[in-house]
Amino acid sequence: MPLKEKVRHVSLAPSSLILVLEDNAVWYKGSCEGHHFPNDESKGSLTLFKLWNDKEKEEEIVDVASGHAFTLFVTKSGLVWATGNKFLDTIGQNSEAPIQLTLPKGKKALRVWACCGPDHPVAFLELLDEATGAKRLFSAGKSEKGMLA
Repeated sequence: MPLKEKVRHVSLAPSSLILVLEDNAVWYKGSCEGHHFPNDESKGSLTLFKLWNDKEKEEEIVDVASGHAFTLFVTKSGLVWATGNKFLDTIGQNSEAPIQLTLPKGKKALRVWACCGPDHPVAFLELLDEATGAKRLFSAGKSEKGMLA
């Protein structure tokens, strides 16, 4: 299937591919585990991914990262959206649909990275402190030694 828009972001993981196009459309392909993809369905060809159920919440995606059975999206305003219970369970969340993560007060996300280990899903966020302008890296997930912070 030919895409009609240029690709702006690509995220690869061992069992998935996520594309974000110039028009902000998200496409996916791969194996699903724990509601990583809509309707908990695996797809062998590129399929449109509906990140927002509410059109009012839709924003430009500025970064994306995928780990083993999860994906994180960063929007222009600094919000983080997540999908995939493999990761969400480790941070005390659970959802069959993409959810907006709660960030520390006064912080906004700039970038995101994800690790692909199947047993301990971990993500790293670069957060901007809006009051001071300081940028810091935060981790989220679970390591072999316990929760990260």
